[in-house]
Amino acid sequence: MSHEPKTPSSMVEMTFPPKVVTQGVFDALLATLFGLLLVAILCGLPAVLVFLLTQSLIAAAAAFLVVYLGFLAFTVWSLSASERGLRLHRLFGAPRLIPWDQITSVREVGREELILQGWLWPLFPPREFTPCMSSMGHFRIDFDGRHLYYPPRDADLFRQYMASKLNPPPSA
Repeated sequence: MSHEPKTPSSMVEMTFPPKVVTQGVFDALLATLFGLLLVAILCGLPAVLVFLLTQSLIAAAAAFLVVYLGFLAFTVWSLSASERGLRLHRLFGAPRLIPWDQITSVREVGREELILQGWLWPLFPPREFTPCMSSMGHFRIDFDGRHLYYPPRDADLFRQYMASKLNPPPSA
């Protein structure tokens, strides 16, 4: 029996929970500002439209809540990696599998790219769909002509694992 420590390339499956905390005051301010902006656009606008059509605050509040809960239901609560690919685990529904042969790249991105292409545009479908309250430490996963952003709590381990899967050493 081998007592060697496991390395990312030797692990069959790993789960990468998302990072949820901010990295400093500026990061917290950015995440709060953009979080409130997105809630106002994605949940507030439908609520305003319902209010204008019905003149009912109860109907408007219900519309806000339904849209908010709809987004919450599809929030990614973790990502697991296995021999088959990456699996996005959501609050409801079956986890979504992205097979390795569809993944073209995984790379760390800066704050600007995440805010512009992950949070703000396009709004549908969302590209970053985690409860993360930080604009730092996200990775862009390109697959099947699309992409998404994910903030693993342990960025170093995630980086090593992805490198071992996407750039395996040549077999002897």
